[in-house]
Amino acid sequence: GLRDRIDRILRDRPALVDRTRGRYAMTPLHAAVQRNDLELFRALLSHSPDLSVQDRVHRSTPLGWAKFFGRAEMIASIERHGGGCA
Repeated sequence: GLRDRIDRILRDRPALVDRTRGRYAMTPLHAAVQRNDLELFRALLSHSPDLSVQDRVHRSTPLGWAKFFGRAEMIASIERHGGGCA
């Protein structure tokens, strides 16, 4: 399903994992955190995104968003992947 599609897309275009878009200029990982979409979150995290990328409005990383929204599992996963800067 989704994991296979994400893997295929990012294998062909790896830069998309860090691409910012929209009003907030957030990455796909920011969006997964916002939507509380664990499946998408895990798929994206497996492609080694740049965890230091900040959105344009709040100037916050995906970890900062996870903390704001209280996403405990996502916080732990990001920290395990070395993204300890909020």
